[in-house]
Amino acid sequence: MSTPEQEHDRWESCPPGTLTRTVHEIRRRHLGRRRVKIAGLTSSFVVLLFVVVIIAQQFGRTPLNTIPIMGPISCATLRSLLPAYIAQELKPGVMGQVETHLDKCPHCREQYNKEKEETVFPGQRTRESPQLAMRT
Repeated sequence: MSTPEQEHDRWESCPPGTLTRTVHEIRRRHLGRRRVKIAGLTSSFVVLLFVVVIIAQQFGRTPLNTIPIMGPISCATLRSLLPAYIAQELKPGVMGQVETHLDKCPHCREQYNKEKEETVFPGQRTRESPQLAMRT
């Protein structure tokens, strides 16, 4: 008679297809876990990208009328402020500094005159073509 330990150690063949089903089940679980990991990483990346975009928008853009300008304005700064100056969107102190710079700098004054001619404000008529001028 055999002992329980001897029966447990005996090798028996598996029914046909059992190992194949087991391998397929392990692969399916592995692929499922991989998909969950990829979905988690993708969603984390999207959230991170969203946060970076929001932070960049908050710190990257400063309205032109809130830029603190101390002392004289450089030509580069003035050129960046010209559109807001032409549209009268700057604070009075900054407007005065821009006007002072324009009085002293012929290059910036020329750039200002050029941009002012090219700017079309809402409700302002653009230059009429010769054909339209003849009709009226």
